Amino acid sequence: MRPSLSRCILVILVVSACGDATGPKPPTIASLVGDWRVTSNLRKTFTVPPDSNELARPGATIALSVFTDGQYFRHDSLDLLPPPSTSDDSGSIAISGDTVTFSSALGPPYSFTHVRVRGATLTMSDSPMASFADTSSGSVPLLIVWTLRRQ
Repeated sequence: MRPSLSRCILVILVVSACGDATGPKPPTIASLVGDWRVTSNLRKTFTVPPDSNELARPGATIALSVFTDGQYFRHDSLDLLPPPSTSDDSGSIAISGDTVTFSSALGPPYSFTHVRVRGATLTMSDSPMASFADTSSGSVPLLIVWTLRRQ
């Protein structure tokens, strides 16, 4: 007895749906462990037309170290506003899906969504509704996108 064409197509669809997803996997503590340096810190507004600019000026450094026990240490040497400033932060990391929350020793926790590790590149962005930028047309949603490179 030969299977019908529709049955063959159904079997192919079911088998292909069970295959490994080709998209990026959510982060884990293990995938974040290591030393990272920010290579880009983009500020994007949801205006018409959209606006995007680099926040980190030449010479600015944001370094992030993630440890196997889920702790982190972050050192910022920023040139965002005069005078240049430095700060250190440490705490623990919690992961839920593609959201990483940093429980800071310095203040309230802060989160990044859409966190992806692709090889030696880590990309994190905050929620588009987490921040707002003041523009001539009022306050608009702001998205901050960090790109880090494994050292």
